[in-house]
Amino acid sequence: MKYHYIIIENETDVEEFITTILGNYKKYKKIGSAVDYQQGLALILEKKPDLIFLDMKLEGEKSGIDLLDALRLHYIQTPPVIVISGHDEYAKFSLNKKALYFISKPIDLSEMSIALAEFEKQFNSKRKRLSIKTNYGRELIEFDTLVYLEASKNYTELYITGAKAKHIYAKNIGEMEKLLNGDFLKIHESYIVNVKFIAEISTTKKEIRLKNYIPSDGITSPKNRKSEEQGSQSVYLPIGLKYLERVKNHLL
Repeated sequence: MKYHYIIIENETDVEEFITTILGNYKKYKKIGSAVDYQQGLALILEKKPDLIFLDMKLEGEKSGIDLLDALRLHYIQTPPVIVISGHDEYAKFSLNKKALYFISKPIDLSEMSIALAEFEKQFNSKRKRLSIKTNYGRELIEFDTLVYLEASKNYTELYITGAKAKHIYAKNIGEMEKLLNGDFLKIHESYIVNVKFIAEISTTKKEIRLKNYIPSDGITSPKNRKSEEQGSQSVYLPIGLKYLERVKNHLL
């Protein structure tokens, strides 16, 4: 798995320097860059990066501080942001805005290393379970047992290993995507899948085959069919055309 990051920075040499540094880390993949507030916000909402590098001084009237404020309106839990600025007076202010880390320009390699370590620590310690309301109270569902999610109007159906029935969560799939950790990938307008359960990807058929999961008798699924290669029943999920490139970048 790779950590996907974007850079929002109006100085080309700084952007290139960050890209060069991160190029030495095989786990990191750059998926875009922007130079101003509007471009940056649009890029974040479209690409949904794992990590954002953000300068405080951007092109145009709005600053990096404005962008941090905007993220809080769009996310329940904002993506991790490493602020990079030549103005140290922004350090305390950006951290008060819930930025993950502040690095002064010129960028020090040891500081970048510390910032990335802090990011990975936070990323890997994200919540690992969902709490679902039941007739008896609340049921806790571990992410490791959650195979995939399917949109059902304003609700989301959860498919879980060992469950005798699918679970219904009272949030739409867009809201659910914000609650999940980096093990989950949206592959279609209607589907989010736990990448740990992906066995195969067909870019020609635009579908994935799941492993280690067959729905119980209480769960009917037209997506369950016999695998020609494996000779046994498997669950197949479609990859939406607009998500195909994201799936390939994330998994291949």
